[in-house]
Amino acid sequence: MIQYHWKFVLARDFFAFLAALAWSVRSYAGTVFRPRICNPTWTGFLSFAALVIATLAVIEFFGWTIWFLRRMSQRSYMRAVAGDVTFLVPVNTRNIRGSLLKFVAGLLLVVLSTFVGGPSPCEPLHRDPWSWPFLLGCLICGLGFLTIADGCVREE
Repeated sequence: MIQYHWKFVLARDFFAFLAALAWSVRSYAGTVFRPRICNPTWTGFLSFAALVIATLAVIEFFGWTIWFLRRMSQRSYMRAVAGDVTFLVPVNTRNIRGSLLKFVAGLLLVVLSTFVGGPSPCEPLHRDPWSWPFLLGCLICGLGFLTIADGCVREE
């Protein structure tokens, strides 16, 4: 029976969370060319980190559910291959253009999520957490970070 690729999912989520941390540090740190966007607070950072983790978990749950339903619907047709072993490669250096394109697309999704009303590392969660723009913004933000992570991690 074909197994779910948990190692790949965990590595991709780890890189997505690292991208989210880099996004929050970008908001907190200023440079010579750009002043910092906001003053960091623990409540703002922790609410942003918790929302990103929860969003990644929800997206991966939906991905696992789709995989499980496909497996259940095609159970009679699936055969396991004895030599079907995959290896996880943490940094994708084989296809630099594809990785760069995924990185840019992920950044565009994260920027779009801030305009829609997604999570922000600059402010704690004080809005209505069950509003549609906020939920849509969280999903777009999570998909953006996962797209960035897809450019970093590959499976062979």
